[in-house]
Amino acid sequence: MGALLDYFKPCCEPCADMLASSDDRRMEDTDMPHIILEYSSNLGNASGLSRLLDRLHQALGDTESFESERIKSRAVRTETFHVGADRRGFVHATVLFSPGRPEALRRQVGRRLIDIMRSDATLGAADVATSVEIRQFEPGMYITERDL
Repeated sequence: MGALLDYFKPCCEPCADMLASSDDRRMEDTDMPHIILEYSSNLGNASGLSRLLDRLHQALGDTESFESERIKSRAVRTETFHVGADRRGFVHATVLFSPGRPEALRRQVGRRLIDIMRSDATLGAADVATSVEIRQFEPGMYITERDL
């Protein structure tokens, strides 16, 4: 029935059908993974942050079950921000993709991306709040022009 049924055991036939159809949708790879890199305006320069985004994009593309040409990546500079009571810098990556990937893979992606961010010279000092959030699209709620 597919990869989702390797991780989830359905309680009844309708649930089995739902999981199988969700798995078929994922296997068709209709959902484009996203990386949204948010960073504070006191960090680095635009070309350095562009290279960082390139590295994150490539790392996700090199990970099992993702293809670089299907990933949509973007960086968002934040002019107004606070990290705690300070004006220290921050960099945060949100990674979104279709449901069904195992937790171990999701954790691997998060750790790999945060390691890249922490080692990047563009970010400068070690006093940069660095974080990654891994999220999955809600089933049926990622809509593209192809769905209309």
